[in-house]
This record gives sequence, structure tokens and C-alpha cells, in this order.
Amino acid sequence: MSDGRLLCLGKSANIPLADATDPKGWQLVYTIARHEKAVAAQLESRGVEHFLPLYKTSHRWHNRLVNLELPLFPSYVFVHLNGSNRRDVVTVPGIVDIVCFQGRPAVVPEEQIAAVQNALKVRRAYPYPYLASGNRVRIMSGPLSGIVGVIDRVKGLRVIVSVDSVTSSIAIEAEAAELELAS
Repeated sequence: MSDGRLLCLGKSANIPLADATDPKGWQLVYTIARHEKAVAAQLESRGVEHFLPLYKTSHRWHNRLVNLELPLFPSYVFVHLNGSNRRDVVTVPGIVDIVCFQGRPAVVPEEQIAAVQNALKVRRAYPYPYLASGNRVRIMSGPLSGIVGVIDRVKGLRVIVSVDSVTSSIAIEAEAAELELAS
């Protein structure tokens, strides 16, 4: 992948054990799509400390409203790996592999996991596309609804979008929630 993220191929067999474990952080495992809860249940049954952040949402199917709990980070589960549980983790059905950055297992600091856990206790959360400079986006609401532009920069919750119009460019400041990634 172009962002430096990759999966450690072969169920992480090529990673030395010392590199795949970090008592100060959490590692990410990548799962088969829509298998996060099954993976979490397997990790629980094997006694492996894990974290699967969920959010509540409602979907309408066949004229009825269904309340669901879905993963906040689809296809990912956080785990604490150590020398004694690594094999238990990588052999769980539904786990594709341990997530790596530049060939080393990705470690999420304990403070970030604690922050997500605390935030989920007091606030409503839901997944949102990662907005970065250079992404093409479509404005979804307001008087400029439907306009497609390129993100120039992100300022907190506001995004500056450059829009080509009539052979000149204009910068529009928009709320991140008003944008969706354009294809």
C-alpha cells in the first residue's frame, strides 16, 4: 500500500517474536471482512486480551428498523501480544494477519486505546472516511451540494476544498461532516 501500511505476510511467521510483542502497546490484527465479532469471541475464549470498539446504529431492512452494533474500525481488532499468546492469536480463524508499518508490527500506544475506550463511554462515535490533503471530495449539503473539489488542507473539523470553476479556482471552507470521498 502506498501509505506504508502492509500486512506481515504468512501469518507473521517471519517476524521475530521480540519484534511482534510490546507490553507498552496494542497491536492490530486484520480480519476477514465482517468477522470482527467472531474473532473477538475466539480471542476471549483463548484468554487473549483484546479490544473491539463498537458503535450503535440503526439500519432499515425490508420495512423494519434493526439496531446494530458494528465495529468502529472495520476489519481490525486490537490485541495485546506477548511471548506466550502469539500462536493463540495468529491461529484464530478469521484473522488474516498482524498489521505492519514498514515491515514492523504496528503498535498503538496504550494512551490512544484508553482515549477511545473513554470516548465511547461518554460520546457517540461512528466511522468516518480519512480526509487528507489531495483527496477528491463531494460537498453533500448546503448551497454548494454536489460540487466536487480537492482537499487543500484540514483545519481541525473544517476542511479547505479547492474547486475548479470557470477556469479559476476558489477555496471553500466546509465542515468535514458535509463531505464524502469522491471517486
